[in-house]
Amino acid sequence: MKKALLLFAMVTFMSMSSFTGEKNNKAKATVVAKTSINGSVMDETTGETLVGVEVILEGTDLKTYTDFDGHFTFDGVSVGKYTVNAKLISYNEIKGRELKVEASTHNHIAFKMKQANK
Repeated sequence: MKKALLLFAMVTFMSMSSFTGEKNNKAKATVVAKTSINGSVMDETTGETLVGVEVILEGTDLKTYTDFDGHFTFDGVSVGKYTVNAKLISYNEIKGRELKVEASTHNHIAFKMKQANK
């Protein structure tokens, strides 16, 4: 009788833990679409690309800087709407550029910055 009770308890425990495991695996299967944003920054007057511009995605911890060709990239960005800001010393800061990021499209944004008054 003890063996039957022990066997019943073990089977019940194993079936409960495997059922719980299935539930957790289903929860882990949820996939969030990630994509990238790239862009460029140039001087509004001369058309020259700008190096070292700080580009920020508001509401995230993501920040990057333009390279020697004036290009920047954010990788691993979730799909959604973002506000993008850009700033560089001696230029007027660009604030509040809206960008809708989609997984199936080319997410590109271009900035033309104006030199600040001296």
